Amino acid sequence: MATEGRSRPALVEALQAEHYSVSVTRPEDGLGAADQAAAIVVDAPMSRRIEICRAIRQRSAAPLLVVGEASAADAADCLEAGADDFVSHPERPREVAARVRARLRRWTATAVPSHIVTVGPVTMDLDRHEVTVAGRPVHLPIKQFRLLELLLQHPDQVLPVQTIVSRLWDQDGPVGANTLQAHVARLRAALGDSAVAAQVQSVPGLGYIFRR
Repeated sequence: MATEGRSRPALVEALQAEHYSVSVTRPEDGLGAADQAAAIVVDAPMSRRIEICRAIRQRSAAPLLVVGEASAADAADCLEAGADDFVSHPERPREVAARVRARLRRWTATAVPSHIVTVGPVTMDLDRHEVTVAGRPVHLPIKQFRLLELLLQHPDQVLPVQTIVSRLWDQDGPVGANTLQAHVARLRAALGDSAVAAQVQSVPGLGYIFRR
């Protein structure tokens, strides 16, 4: 999670309360944080928003939200410049956090429409619930199957812990990072190939990634 522009402490706290790792950067510091961010919130002066949105869109396809007071025309300009949402009341940080969560869910749900997902030697048949590694069948319980599916749908991209938890345990009540960590360890073991297992990596303070 990256916020580009001015830092609003209440907004940062609301995002952190959702277990997102928040990196606060300013436009003059560059937009490098956008490269690895799972979602981006832009809180900047009206005169800079469109420029920032366009610059971010040139380097990232992650959900992009803009917050700040503006007219309807200003909000429309931001959306046309690449923003996915505009929240005109930044004093309601919980709403911003909820919109971030909703955007991430839609994004992860629609990223790959194919029923066959292949990344390197790993192939998943989502309809048949089958996984093969270099042609060898691998049997995975449902949670580990869905975890691998989510990682393969976004190779080389860090998925925040909260995003993964919300996708895998949406109706199961509160689930901690330790539970996810245990499932990641079991997934690595089940893959049965040390090279492939090593591609499932933890990014401290952020989440998990499947590196090609």
